This record gives sequence, structure tokens and C-alpha cells, in this order.
Amino acid sequence: MKKTLLCCLVLLYSISAYPWGSDVFVQAQPTGRSSLVATSSGTLYCSSSRGASGVGGMDILESTDMGLSWTPIINLGSGQWIEKSKLVVTGTDSVYCAYQIGPDLFFFSVQSFVTTPFTTVSISDFDIAASANGNAVYLYTDEFTTNNINRYSSTDGGYTWTGSTALVTGNGAVPRICMTGTRLILNYYGPVLNDTATSIIRSAIYNETTPGTLTASTFIDMVAAGPVRSQYASVIINGLVWFVYSEGDVSPVLKYMLSTDNGATYGAETVVPALASNTTKCFDIAPFMSAIDAGMMLVCYTEGLPPQAEMMFTSVSTLAPTSFASLEVINDFNPQCTDASTLPTVFSLGGDAGVIWVEIATGGSDLYFDLRSGVVSVSEIGNESEISVYPNPVQNNLTIQIDDKHTFQEAKIMDGTGRIIREILLEVEKTSIDISDLSSGIYWIRTVDGKAVRFTKL
Repeated sequence: MKKTLLCCLVLLYSISAYPWGSDVFVQAQPTGRSSLVATSSGTLYCSSSRGASGVGGMDILESTDMGLSWTPIINLGSGQWIEKSKLVVTGTDSVYCAYQIGPDLFFFSVQSFVTTPFTTVSISDFDIAASANGNAVYLYTDEFTTNNINRYSSTDGGYTWTGSTALVTGNGAVPRICMTGTRLILNYYGPVLNDTATSIIRSAIYNETTPGTLTASTFIDMVAAGPVRSQYASVIINGLVWFVYSEGDVSPVLKYMLSTDNGATYGAETVVPALASNTTKCFDIAPFMSAIDAGMMLVCYTEGLPPQAEMMFTSVSTLAPTSFASLEVINDFNPQCTDASTLPTVFSLGGDAGVIWVEIATGGSDLYFDLRSGVVSVSEIGNESEISVYPNPVQNNLTIQIDDKHTFQEAKIMDGTGRIIREILLEVEKTSIDISDLSSGIYWIRTVDGKAVRFTKL
């Protein structure tokens, strides 16, 4: 069971009890940055290095039961130390993993099991993003021994890099990118100071004209040089951009800036309200989109109030882009976040939030996974939970139960992106429907009066 935290009125934030499940063990003692993605069918993939376990290299693990169990499908890296990896899913539902060994970068295709080295430049850091339009992947590199940030594109998962290529800047470091639709946003340090983390953080906008081709647009300074800002990231969705960053060295706080015009301009920096009383040492953010709403999810490792360290979750909606939800505790055990190798990762799964993080449960710092029951819960959609489904997960026949005063109304079955799959009429309190023709994945049922519930098709 999750920890129950009682908050006094003097606290400036609240913590809510939501149905996060029991923490699921993924892998022992990871030693590099892990990554997590999900395909449209609901299959999850995780990349995790194994340097501390004696095996070395990095495992790609797969889960076909919504994260309840994980199976290694391949070990990459020939036993070498892999310090960072990142998984992406393209618009064709292809899964690719980029991973770094020293100054060398490699790409692995989960579908074909082919590994391809990136030989253009040596790197000290990198980031990648996938296009929702075709099979394009975009790569930004922090070049080894220089301050060059370069960009590359591939339409075959990193096997060849024949798309648009350019030097972004000759005085930058630590590129971080996000992409939704045809819009890509880059953040980076630059010009680079002796203490890199005190440099200006810049933002650049790119637009995808065709899969594999980006055109550069606006470059702006986000925050001035000054305090240590060791981590930053952006999320873009429905024309809104949240730029989130940590500020401070000893007791860092989490701040954000909001753009309502696709990243062209931003409002003033603001401390994330739910975390105003916490020391936030590391975080991750991701966009979400469901049949109900869209927005940003945030997971972070906190210290302060309450006294113990916790892995926390919050979210914010496009309908109210400055109103962060109450904090939710994710971890069952003692979370860890000591350096870049132990950063948490959050990812959207049909409107749900999947999280991986490092915590100590039985003596070692191991990787765990948990899944939230939905970023937007039924109780948040309506005044009462007047619609339910069973069994859930389901294979063939699904029963929908509604309050008798809400019978004789239409309802829609939607996939995780909000696309309408089927329309049904709820004439009685219990309606059974055959969903055997649906693909595996996450779906929503939404009634005309705004009630909604999520179910999983196996």
C-alpha cells in the first residue's frame, strides 16, 4: 500500500491518495539513465544498463501486461558500461533505442534487432525525438571535445542519416528536445560558461515540413546566466509549452515558464506551486492526451516536507495550464536520485502515467515501475463515479454499468488519442458489448453527459 501522508493546514501543498499500484521490480542496480516507452497496442519497453550487476551492457525489457512483469529481450553493448539510453516510438509504431558508450553512440531497432553505430561525430551527450508522421527520428548531439551542437535526421530508425543536417551552434551544450505533431523544441546551454550549469538556457523552434526534414525558426534566451540549473526540459501540446527546470545547488527548487503560442514567447518564471515547500533534486516531464483532456505530467524526487524523501507525481491540464494537481506519492520503498543515472522517467500510456525510478527495497538500488490508473480520474470528470466497467482488463465481452437515472444515452468508445472507435446506446443499467475486434491497448468510454471510464483491452 502507498504511504498515507497527513498534512497540516500550515503546509502550502497537499498530497492526494490515488490508485498507484504496488511497485513492480524491473531490474537490479542500473548504472545509467534508463528509458521507458509504450506502443499504441499497450506493449511497454524499458532500457536499463547493468553495469553494477556484473553482467554489463544494457537490457531492453518488454512488458505485455501493463508493467506487471518484465522480460529481457536482448542485452546490448557487449558488456560495456552504458551511461545513457533513450527509447522512442515513431508514427509507424516502430521502437528504437539510442545508447551511449563513452563518446560513441548506437541505435537499436526493437523490431529488426539490428544495431547501427552512429559514426558522424563522437559525442559527450545527446537527445532524440520521434516524429508522429512516418518513421522519422531526430538526433541532437553535444560533440565530444567541442561546444558544437549538431542536428541530424533519419527516416529508417538511425540506420542512415540522410535527412536535414546542420550545425545548431558552435557554443552550446546539453541539448534536450521534445516533439509533438510537427513542432520540435530544443533547449540547451549557450554560450557555455566555465560552470556549464550556470550558463544561459536557450530555446529553439523547429518545424517538420516532411518526415525527416526540419526547418529552423525562432531562437530565444529562456533564463539568464546565474544560479545553477542542472536539469531542464520542455513539453509541447495543443499550442502550449511548459519549460521546466531546477534552480539552485544545495536546495534546488522546481520552476516553470508557460508559452501559449507554441513556444514563440513565454510568461514569467514561477515555482511549481505544488512543490513550493520541497527541495526537488531531479524530475522528468511528458505530455499526455486522453479522451478527456491533454496536458503535462511531472514526476520528481523531493526532500523537505514531509521529512522523508519521496517520488512525487503531479499534472497540469491544457484547460488550466497553471493549476497543478495535488501531489501524489508513487514509491512504496526508499527512492534514490543521486546523479544523472538515477533520474526518473514518466511516459504517457493511453492517458495513463507510467513511471520508472530507482529505490532501495531489499538492500540494493533497483529499478521499479508503477502505473497510475489514469491522469484524469472518473471522480475528476464528474461529481460522482456513475459509470464503471468490468472485467478490466478485458479480452472479449465488456460490461458497462451506469446509474439508472442515466440510462438511454449515447456513449463513445475512444482510443488513447481521443479517436472515436465506436458509438453505443446505454439503454439499461448494465450493457454488455463485444470488443473482441479491438486491438490491444488503452480505451475510454465517454457518455454524452461527460462521465468517462478507462479500460484495457488485452
